[in-house]
Amino acid sequence: MEKLLLLRQGSSITAEALGGTGNGGNIELNAQQIVAIPTENSDIVANAVGGNGGNINITSEGIFGLQVREQLTSLSDITASSQSGISGTINLNTLSFDPSQSLVELPSNLVDASEQITADCSAKTSNRFVVTGRGGIPDNPTEYLRGNAVWQDTRNLSGVNQSVEPISNYPQPSTNQQPQLVEAKGWFLDETGTVVLTAESFPEELPRVC
Repeated sequence: MEKLLLLRQGSSITAEALGGTGNGGNIELNAQQIVAIPTENSDIVANAVGGNGGNINITSEGIFGLQVREQLTSLSDITASSQSGISGTINLNTLSFDPSQSLVELPSNLVDASEQITADCSAKTSNRFVVTGRGGIPDNPTEYLRGNAVWQDTRNLSGVNQSVEPISNYPQPSTNQQPQLVEAKGWFLDETGTVVLTAESFPEELPRVC
């Protein structure tokens, strides 16, 4: 079976007896689609003059633009007539198509959208959302995110009880000063033989060694 039989611009499929007592011929067509333009006078003809008209059998899923008529017209026709004899037969066998075979049965228990919402904490009267400063999501969705985000605490803390510890309670730095270092001007040996450097004077109980 051909997929498409297209008749355009005065095309015709004929088995016609144009004179005498001859009968019209038989035409059998098998195609998935038979298409013609109604106003282009494309015909399928099995007519006769003195004899009987022929038989036309068409098997197709769809016939478009052609119409069965008793005689030829200026439109696209299917005819099997006879001027003096008996007209022939025209059988159009369109394949039955059940659209319900392609339907999918939908579930009867549809999802309740209200059950898909997560219950969050209840909102308090003191909660609010405030847009301040720069940064975050840009006003225009076509712009890039900026890295200069600025955070500003806009809470009113005037009613909060704040206790500040006096500065006097904090530990103060030590004021003890280290003794000033001076250059050694003398030295002596102690009882263990260790050299001891002195600034000015020598101990009286130890002999001076210079």
